[in-house]
Amino acid sequence: MIRFEIDDLHILNWPSLNHIEIISSISQFHSIPSITTNITFESGVGNDVSSSTMISLNFTRFIYLKEINIGSNALNGINRLIATNLTQLNSLIVGEGSLINIEE
Repeated sequence: MIRFEIDDLHILNWPSLNHIEIISSISQFHSIPSITTNITFESGVGNDVSSSTMISLNFTRFIYLKEINIGSNALNGINRLIATNLTQLNSLIVGEGSLINIEE
C-alpha cells in the first residue's frame, strides 16, 4: 500500500491532467472541485441576481486554475471578482457585455 500526504501531490505534479468545468449556473460554480484547471461560464450565466443581492465570485481556492473563460453577456449579477494568488493562471477571456457591474 502506498499512502500519499497532501504535500506529496505537489511533488507528483498531480493536477497535470486538465480538469475542465463548464458552468451553467452560479450555484454550480460553488460546487466544482478545487483541482479544476479550466473554468468556462456559458453565455448569459449569472445575470439573474438582483442589484440588492449582487455577489462576488472568489477563484482563490482553485490553485491549479490555468484558464477562465466568461461567455458573452455573462456574470452581470456579480459585483466583485476575486482572482488573487492564481500562479498557474495563463488566460482570462471575458466575452462582450460581461461583468458590467464589477466595482473598482
